[in-house]
Amino acid sequence: PMMMMKGMGKAQGLRGFANDKKVWIGGLPADSCSKELNIKLKDHMSTAGVSCLYADVGKTGQGGAAFKTNSD
Repeated sequence: PMMMMKGMGKAQGLRGFANDKKVWIGGLPADSCSKELNIKLKDHMSTAGVSCLYADVGKTGQGGAAFKTNSD
């Protein structure tokens, strides 16, 4: 089941996750979206011991992250 959830998130982006398991993030650098920045954001969101499954930064400097549970 876990692999399926991860796969859905990657295929659909943040839209593949339930609203109560994701957060929106603003103030990120505009026009600097890249796979590396997404990985850095995901790693950063996981530093507090929570399980960040997916993170994405868009062209506008807004992004988001999705978590395993809504308490993460």
